[in-house]
Amino acid sequence: MSITPPLGSCLRASSLRSRAIGTLVPVLVAGALLAPGPASAQDLPDGGFSSQDAAENELGWGGSADFGLTITSGNSETTSISVGANATREFVRQRLSFSATYLRTTDEGEEVAHRGEAGTTYRYFPSGRFYFTARGSGSFNEPAGLDLRLSPGAGVGYVVAQGETYQLSAESGANWIRDAFVDGTTTTSFYYALAQSFSLQVSETTSLEQELRYNPKADDFSDYLLHGQATLTTQITDAIGLRVTVIDDFDATPFQGGPGEEPAEKNDLTFITGVSFQW
Repeated sequence: MSITPPLGSCLRASSLRSRAIGTLVPVLVAGALLAPGPASAQDLPDGGFSSQDAAENELGWGGSADFGLTITSGNSETTSISVGANATREFVRQRLSFSATYLRTTDEGEEVAHRGEAGTTYRYFPSGRFYFTARGSGSFNEPAGLDLRLSPGAGVGYVVAQGETYQLSAESGANWIRDAFVDGTTTTSFYYALAQSFSLQVSETTSLEQELRYNPKADDFSDYLLHGQATLTTQITDAIGLRVTVIDDFDATPFQGGPGEEPAEKNDLTFITGVSFQW
């Protein structure tokens, strides 16, 4: 259920978010570009994370950009726009990735969905399947009353199972989360972090990626965040594919709104389809 805050609050909140994201994204990109160059290729013990050969390490970045557009007219007037991008660089013992998503939907001219997220993740494998990880992200969700969420964190992980076409990993760590809401209030808390990720090459042209993150508040386990995401991509050509993404975000203690306002819903489910351009 959408929340309609006072116009002045929205303008101030939008300005705050724009400045914060305008600072966050260049920092994330700069960090990615200044990452250490690839080491010489070598086999890692116990099937550790590594590129397939030395030539692959010299290719630099790889990734994709996604675009989706849905327009209806007549009995209903709706417009939905989604864009996304991700880039990854793999080294012998390291993996660095950057991602960003944005979604905006209007119904009869009224905004019913407006959310976005940008973040970066780094993994370092000292040996075998064990790795250290660091993550940083910034996000917003206006109908849920969230103007800006900043969430840096770190932890450790382990590749539980892997083969030529699949990989399953598990992580644990901690996050510092700062939330700024559309009414100008803020909260800052320390959260534990548990995460699981899975990737599968279903066929030569189809791949599946899945992620689940659980963040309970350190001093109150009944206050937690839960994020699930799954993406299925089917290649039409080497450069163009079709992509379907499902995102589910659950907040056990959502924004309550002002006097007389309905509190935000605890669960946000997003279904995105679009065209993917690979490089």
